[in-house]
Amino acid sequence: MAQQSDEIIELKNEGRVVIASLTRGAFRDENGVLAALEKLGHVMDNRQNLRMVLDLEVVEYMSSAGLGRLVACLKKARAGGGDLILARVRPEIYELLDLMKLTQIFTVMDTIEEATKTLEQIA
Repeated sequence: MAQQSDEIIELKNEGRVVIASLTRGAFRDENGVLAALEKLGHVMDNRQNLRMVLDLEVVEYMSSAGLGRLVACLKKARAGGGDLILARVRPEIYELLDLMKLTQIFTVMDTIEEATKTLEQIA
């Protein structure tokens, strides 16, 4: 997968890892986050051994529906033998993930480089 972009999400390869970044500046509303995660879910459909870093730096708000879509993306990645790591998560979003106990199922890393390196080590 070469670098791809649309209005909501940009995908680029770093070795065997796909980095997904949201591209519209700050995501403060539920609809923007939901649309981006839905698009990401479609990208992930039927992909085997997908190793993906999801850069959440620009996400300032996430609803329970957004958390549900995030979990659905993680399930898709793992069902195909891959994984999804969250990177550059803002403190307020991390607090929400932690409150909902989602930090127990998601790997969350400070940098894209850290997350990429971790995913490259998966056999």
